[in-house]
Amino acid sequence: MGVTKVIGHRGASGYLPENTIESMQLAFEMGADAVEFDVVPTRDQQLIIRHEPELSTTTNISALPEFESRRREETINGEKFHGWFSQDYSSREILELRAIERFPNRVESAEHDGKYLIPTLGDLLATPELFGRHLVIELKHPDHFLDIGLDLPSMLQREIQIAQMDPQANHQFTIESFDWRGLTRAKELIGPTANYVFLAEPATTPDDIQMFIDAVADNFDGISLAVPQFLQNYDLEQISENQVLSMAQEKGLLVYTYTASIEQAIDASRDFEFLANLGFDGVFTDQPDVFRSFVKGWT
Repeated sequence: MGVTKVIGHRGASGYLPENTIESMQLAFEMGADAVEFDVVPTRDQQLIIRHEPELSTTTNISALPEFESRRREETINGEKFHGWFSQDYSSREILELRAIERFPNRVESAEHDGKYLIPTLGDLLATPELFGRHLVIELKHPDHFLDIGLDLPSMLQREIQIAQMDPQANHQFTIESFDWRGLTRAKELIGPTANYVFLAEPATTPDDIQMFIDAVADNFDGISLAVPQFLQNYDLEQISENQVLSMAQEKGLLVYTYTASIEQAIDASRDFEFLANLGFDGVFTDQPDVFRSFVKGWT
């Protein structure tokens, strides 16, 4: 069993507004082995780094009068959203926005509201401090966007090809998504340049977990499930005999879990230590510095 990788969840999102270059840089400074971030499209088919295409929770767009009239409604995967959507704006217009903290209880992070640009994926890949790093890229709703004529996997392929033209970059890529079709298309387009990890959540994971794991193993390199799908309230018996983790590893899958967060933990020290040493290939965490301190075997 190797040492569990510490993966900064949207950077060091417990400390700075998520999905910003500054948050990614801080995560690596805090000892993260990799950073994870989400990408959504613009009208001119650039990928920007945001948690969702609806922009009001993570940017200051609602405070900008020039964009007020463009507020609208959109249904994504059966859920209605009201707000401002990335695909309605050009990458030039996105430059007018600034990142804000999404969670009101993260007061330290909210002190940085309005400071940081909304980066494109190209911006991030061209940042010298991030050259040679392990980047985990989540395609957000690629199936939905494919249906409306925006091909996220193709946009991602283009950006990776551009990045590989720089011999100093040498990034390690993992691509993940909750959408099976979109992740399959990304694998077909991008090929062995990256690893491919299927994201699952409790509401959409089949009851027959073995069949599900078998299907993932037949198509992708890894699986990532929410912490409760492995551990119910961090029960000690489940930790010592975790069948889901064992089944996935027996199929040769990389196995990840999300998200280790101080705000969501019952007892952060206990819970982080359990997750850090259970045997995952990587754990996504909002506080990479704290989580790092519990990973045994790391120097």
